[in-house]
Amino acid sequence: MRSLIILMLFLAAGRGQSFQKIFVTSLTDTLATDYTAAYLLSEKTVDITDGEEIKESGRYILRINNSKGKKYSYINFRESEFVDIESIEIDVYDSQGQKTRHLDRDDAEESALSPGYVLYDNNRYLSYRIEEARFPWYIDVRYVKKIKSHFFWPDWYPQSRIPVLSSSYTLINKKDIPYKTKTIGNIPSAQETTNGKKRLKWSLKRVEPLDSEDFMAPENKVQTALLFQPHTFEMENVSGNFESWNDVAAWYRGLASSQYNLTPEMKRHIRSLVSGIDDDKEKIRVLYRYLQENTRYVAIQLGIGGWKPYSAREVYENKYGDCKDLSTMMVSMLEAVGIPAYPALILTRDKGRLRPDFPSSQFNHCIAFVPLQSDTLWLECTSDVTRLGHIPYWLQDTYALVVREDRGELIYLPLNPAGKNELLTETRAVILSNGSIRFSTELIFSGDTRLSVIDRLKYYKDQEKISFYKRLISRTGSVNLASHSWSDSGATVRIKLRGTLVKVARKSGRRLFFQPSLFSTLSNYNLPDEDEQERDYPLFFDYAYSRSDHIEFTLPRGYKVEAGIGGMAIDTDFAQYQVDFSLSADVLDFKRLFIRKKARIPLEEYGAYRKFLKKAIKQDKMKLVLKK
Repeated sequence: MRSLIILMLFLAAGRGQSFQKIFVTSLTDTLATDYTAAYLLSEKTVDITDGEEIKESGRYILRINNSKGKKYSYINFRESEFVDIESIEIDVYDSQGQKTRHLDRDDAEESALSPGYVLYDNNRYLSYRIEEARFPWYIDVRYVKKIKSHFFWPDWYPQSRIPVLSSSYTLINKKDIPYKTKTIGNIPSAQETTNGKKRLKWSLKRVEPLDSEDFMAPENKVQTALLFQPHTFEMENVSGNFESWNDVAAWYRGLASSQYNLTPEMKRHIRSLVSGIDDDKEKIRVLYRYLQENTRYVAIQLGIGGWKPYSAREVYENKYGDCKDLSTMMVSMLEAVGIPAYPALILTRDKGRLRPDFPSSQFNHCIAFVPLQSDTLWLECTSDVTRLGHIPYWLQDTYALVVREDRGELIYLPLNPAGKNELLTETRAVILSNGSIRFSTELIFSGDTRLSVIDRLKYYKDQEKISFYKRLISRTGSVNLASHSWSDSGATVRIKLRGTLVKVARKSGRRLFFQPSLFSTLSNYNLPDEDEQERDYPLFFDYAYSRSDHIEFTLPRGYKVEAGIGGMAIDTDFAQYQVDFSLSADVLDFKRLFIRKKARIPLEEYGAYRKFLKKAIKQDKMKLVLKK
C-alpha cells in the first residue's frame, strides 16, 4: 500500500496529479469513508462576462462507498434555451485510484423527457450511469456552461445529503455588475483573490451532510447556501429590475399586460354566463367553476414562456394552460364582467417559504387575487376541485406577490384553523364471535382533509380506489369490502363503506380482545424519531385538522365487557385528544376526538408534543376484553 501511495504522488502534473492528491487524502478521512458516498471536492466558478452572458465552470469529485451510494454516480446535466453545456469531461477511477475510463459529452445519453403535465418544453437532459466492479470508486466531473441571462445567476449550495470535504464558489465580476446576496446558515466572508472586489471566493471545508428530521419544514432542508440576485437583467429582450418587490411585480406586469385579450365574442359569452346575477361573489363562483370545468392544467415551457403567460384568448380557445396561463384567463373573465382581479405570484408551501427580505424570483406558481369589499378571494386556477373561498394548504403560511396596476403588494396567507379542516366518521359495527367485525361507515371530509382525498377518488382506477378505501379503514386488520361509494358536494366529500374487518378481535378461550379505535389508530409512524435533546428543527404538518370518530359496537351474543373500558382526555395548546365509552345492554358506544390545533409545532413545544402523542398512541392501542 505504501508503494502504491508513493506512485500516486509521483504521477504526471495537471488534473491527474490533483486527483491523486485528493484521493490519497481521502483514504484516511472518516468523513469520506464512513458514509454511503462523499464529495471530495466541489468547485464552481461564475464569470460574469460581457452583455448578459455568464460562464459557469465547475468540478466535483465523488467517492462512491457502497451500493446505497450508487445513486450519486448517476450524473445528470440539463440544457435549455437559456443554458448551453459547452463541455463535459468525466474521469472514472477504481478503488485503487487508477483511471479506468474517460467520458465526454458524446458519451452522454440524451433525452427530452418532461413531466406528465408538461405538454412540451425545450429542455435536453444529458445523463451518465457510472459503475465500477468494486467499491469504492471515484468520479471526477468537469463541465462548462454558458448561461444567457443574468436572471439565472447561479447560487451556491455547499451542503449535500452526503459529506463535502471541500467546497468553493468563485465569482469573477470584471464589469462590476451590481448584485445582492442572501445568506442561509453559516457562510464565511468572501476572500478577495485578485483585482480587488472583482474576484471573490467563498470556501468551506469538511461540510457535514444536511440534517434530516421527521416532519421537517421544506425551508429547513436548505441549511447552508449563498443566494445571488442581480439588480438588473435581460431575458429575450425583456429587461427586469429586482431591487424591490415593486420591481419584481413590474417585471411580471410587463410580461403579462398584453395577454388579457379576450375577443369581443369571448367577452359576450363570459357575460352571458352570469346574466341575471347581481352578487359579485356569485358571479365569481360561476366563472371559477366555468374555468375548472372547461380547462385543464398543461404546461408548455418554451423560452420566456416559462415566465410569460400565454394569452387569455389562446387559453380560452385551447382549453388548457399552466398556472399563469389559467390565472390570466381567470383575471380576464372577471374584468369582462366588471370585477377587478390581479395575478399573484407565490411559492407553494411544499417548496419552502418565501423570504420577504430578499426581492427576487422566488416563485413557482401563480394564482388569482380578487379584492372584494366584504371579502378577499384567492383562486387556485390549476385545481378543478378547490371550492371558492378555500385557500388550499399548499398556499397557506406563505407570501403572495399581488401584481396590481401600479405596484406589487406582498400579502401573507395565514394557516386555516383546525375547525375548517374536519373529518367526521359515523360507524355501526357488529362484533362476531369468531373475532371479525362487520361494519357500515360514513366518512365526511371538509376543507383541507377533503383536498387530501378528492384527487384519488376522481382519478384513481377502480382497483386503486378500493386499495385506498382499505387503507382508510384497515388500521387493525385486513378488510373485505362489500360495497363502497363516494360523493362530493364541493364543500364536503362523503365516502360510504360496508364490509368486514377479518378477525381483528383475538379470541382466547371465552374471551375476545379487540381494539375499539378501529379506523383512526395513531402509531409510532406518527411519532417523530428524535428525542427532545436531539431535535433541532420545529415540526411541520400540511395543515391543522379535527377528527371525530363515533362507533356503535353491538357485542356478540352472550358476551359482556370484562376489562379495558375507560376514557381519557388531554388538552394542550397544540393538540387535543379525548376518548369516551358508554355501555347500554349489548351496545358499546365509542367516541374519539383528535385535534391538531397547530400545523407548525415550535421547537420549544416539541418535547411536550412528543409526550402527548405517546399517551395518545398508548390509548389508541388499548384493548377491551369481552368475556362470555
